[in-house]
Amino acid sequence: MPASSHGPAWLSHGWQLNTNISVRTGFPFTVRASSDTSGTGENTTRAVQVADPFDGVDHTVTAGQSVPWINRTAFVNPTSGSYGTVARNSVYGPGYASVDLSVFKAIPLQNQLRAQLRLEMFNIFNRVNLAQPGSRVGGGLGRIGDTIGDSRGSPGIGPGEPFNMQLALKILF
Repeated sequence: MPASSHGPAWLSHGWQLNTNISVRTGFPFTVRASSDTSGTGENTTRAVQVADPFDGVDHTVTAGQSVPWINRTAFVNPTSGSYGTVARNSVYGPGYASVDLSVFKAIPLQNQLRAQLRLEMFNIFNRVNLAQPGSRVGGGLGRIGDTIGDSRGSPGIGPGEPFNMQLALKILF
């Protein structure tokens, strides 16, 4: 096999580099009362905002603990027989960002038979992508206990997972 100026053809040819960058802002949500204070029976009464929801909040992620996204004391239930004053979708949850990278090497075998060696890396900067916070006044308001797509606790390659890598050999015919 003749060598090219960049090395043997089987080593220097057939490489492919791919990347996927996904970035978005957080989704809006509405803070709701913990019960149907309006008496409509729909249980969609909004809360009353009494302070800045981001005042004194630290979004630091600590393993095994939920993340406080908004100040829980910034919202209260409206008085019985009344509606809340929080605007619809006025608070935003955490954003999302992930960079995936893959390297493929095509390997000709014979005639139409080829192999492809694949190295795929997901979330290469190991960014923590949090799920939406709880949106009801009370116990879970503003707390985040999971990453995106991890509410069932199933590890693997997905949108909320930490850095992951897989190696595969694909046969093409």
